[in-house]
Amino acid sequence: MTGRIGIILAGMLVAFVAAEAVAQPAGVDIPPYPGSVTHRMGGLARVNGREVRAYYFTTKVPPEQVAEFYSKKWNQDGQIVSVNKTPRGGLAVGYVDLGTGETRTVALWRDEGVTYGFPAIVKGMALPFLDSRAEVGGVPVHPGSEGLMTYENLERGGVFQTISYSDRASLQQNESFYLKTMGSRGWGLIGRHRSEKVGESMLLDFAKEKRKISVTLAWMPKHQRCSVFIVTNFCVKPPGGERP
Repeated sequence: MTGRIGIILAGMLVAFVAAEAVAQPAGVDIPPYPGSVTHRMGGLARVNGREVRAYYFTTKVPPEQVAEFYSKKWNQDGQIVSVNKTPRGGLAVGYVDLGTGETRTVALWRDEGVTYGFPAIVKGMALPFLDSRAEVGGVPVHPGSEGLMTYENLERGGVFQTISYSDRASLQQNESFYLKTMGSRGWGLIGRHRSEKVGESMLLDFAKEKRKISVTLAWMPKHQRCSVFIVTNFCVKPPGGERP
């Protein structure tokens, strides 16, 4: 199966395909990489319920060079910067501003000779949910979930959400949980795909009228845990506000 990070980034680009290149991104004080082309991504999004502001840029410069630029810049500003590799060759560079309590990051992805950079600012530290939740954004969550994280894009042209966590239940137990729970809520199973290595990973696709949910389950034998990654084409209306 293809890398889920690549799918997320591709989905974000599709969601904002109508965006036009802009000279300076609005609402984000992380400067674009010098010489890159910037693209607006709007400002209606949440991470674990916290507002997030973001845009993306493109450049032919390798991700490592871009990450080094931000790392040096922020280190010179006195920040404690971390650079981490993400699955399938991505990079993430960022820090927590102790003065404002905001988290600043730049996620980098390389595709066909082009580096995509996604600077973002989250109000407050984007920590996993610490409390136990039976569902998030209208999507059921396994009772043994740990490290629960969500991202919601609320723009008119590309409303979607992602949910990720891991648990100690087996892949088969997670599969049974979603088949039973989604079925009881009136969702129909429209796709069920296993990886070539039977039992290693599985993709479940559910539909209910115009709403769709894709659940990817991947067993991690080294950690004896199951990784759960969910993508939906909808978000639950924010409390006290109307859907944009």
